[in-house]
Amino acid sequence: MRKRKIVVIYGQTASGKSELAIKIAQRFSGEIVSADSVQIYRGFDIGSAKIEPEKRMVPHHLIDIKEPDQDYCAADFATDAQKIIEEIFIRGNLPIVAGGTNFYIKAVTEGINNNMEIPYWVNRFVIDAYREKKDRLQQLVRITDPQRAQELSPNDTYRLEKALSVYLAYGKSIKDFKSSLKPAFIPIKIGIITDKERLKRSIEKRVYKMFSSGIIKETRAISKKYGSSVKPLSSIGYKQALAVINEKMTIDEAIKEAIKESIKYAKRQATWLKKETGIAFFRADDNKLFDYIENALTNR
Repeated sequence: MRKRKIVVIYGQTASGKSELAIKIAQRFSGEIVSADSVQIYRGFDIGSAKIEPEKRMVPHHLIDIKEPDQDYCAADFATDAQKIIEEIFIRGNLPIVAGGTNFYIKAVTEGINNNMEIPYWVNRFVIDAYREKKDRLQQLVRITDPQRAQELSPNDTYRLEKALSVYLAYGKSIKDFKSSLKPAFIPIKIGIITDKERLKRSIEKRVYKMFSSGIIKETRAISKKYGSSVKPLSSIGYKQALAVINEKMTIDEAIKEAIKESIKYAKRQATWLKKETGIAFFRADDNKLFDYIENALTNR
């Protein structure tokens, strides 16, 4: 029996993952499962670079599924994505996972413990106490979970916060929890290669487009309805737009800050990708990647 396979697209922010996913889906009768932690929220369109419905060309899943004030985590994504992937298989199509949230991708491809629930107040405490004190956060993780601390970059704030939250909630390392959601498929991993200057220009173009397309208006509407403390408003672009609304930045300062933060984020993504195994890297316009996928799908 041929093993079931999915395609997973990795790449830095603004590297063209969404556009490539559509091309692959059109070529191989695929459906796209979005792995973006901001695109899941309704109303967060401009800052998350959400592709307009009329331009999606193929079915997209896990976009606009939550309200901005609803909690959603990697375990939720793993559960939802695996269910949708099964449905795509039943329809006889190819599941394609694409998005910039690498821990979402890791959750669906490797599994995650869905029973490890961290109380909201613990998460909130860690974020409020240490989000702006990264050195202290890293120091505490080295003390409470030294094995996990060795695996993480000092700039990997999300995972450091998660490690500390797990310790505070359970008194043990996150590595002591076994995966309880085992994926029933094999990922064909495709990584996008982009040179630094080209990526920088792409990031600058994306950020300028955000602000010229109305991210400040979008942010104002969201914060008016849900408040300014909802989680997705802390993401790049929205955070700067909120600073403009609160008169803490000018628009020019916000644009420069968003570009700077996006470039830093892209560097963190590159570091993460270097550690990930089994990825075949191609330029987004290299047609050889289609041959690679076809061979991977047909081989047992």
